[in-house]
Amino acid sequence: MNRFLLSIFSTSIVIVCIFFGSSGFAKSASKTPSKSSAEMKAETEAANTAVEEFVAKCFKDYLRQLSKPTEKVKKRCVSIPFRSEWKKIAAVKNIDPLLLTETAEPAWKAHVEVVDVNARLKSAKVLLGEEPDQYCLKIKIDKNEEDIKIASTRKCSK
Repeated sequence: MNRFLLSIFSTSIVIVCIFFGSSGFAKSASKTPSKSSAEMKAETEAANTAVEEFVAKCFKDYLRQLSKPTEKVKKRCVSIPFRSEWKKIAAVKNIDPLLLTETAEPAWKAHVEVVDVNARLKSAKVLLGEEPDQYCLKIKIDKNEEDIKIASTRKCSK
């Protein structure tokens, strides 16, 4: 009787070990290898670069459209909450894009620099114009990455 119980006990221990051992192996085999910090950093930099290019292109296009008020605008990707605020920003280098003369430098040639990009939070900071008339704009990008909202605007401090 003891032998019989011992054989059942040892067989059940072997079965339990095989079951848990194989399920643990299956779990470890099904796990995708984790990304190294270098790979994650490269992906983040690539995403931030894409956002930076998108934002810069939007601002250049928008300033170009403002410089030609007679042309019909197809789609604006920069959403300006306050028109008077934008006129103040667009007057970088003392140029009002709505009152351009032939001698004035077009506003769309103004310096646009995208800094502090965060693709994950879909935000960035844009430096528009050159010192001493440089403006700092904090922006947010919508979920579909088709529209830019200006969260805040201020003249950059030295």
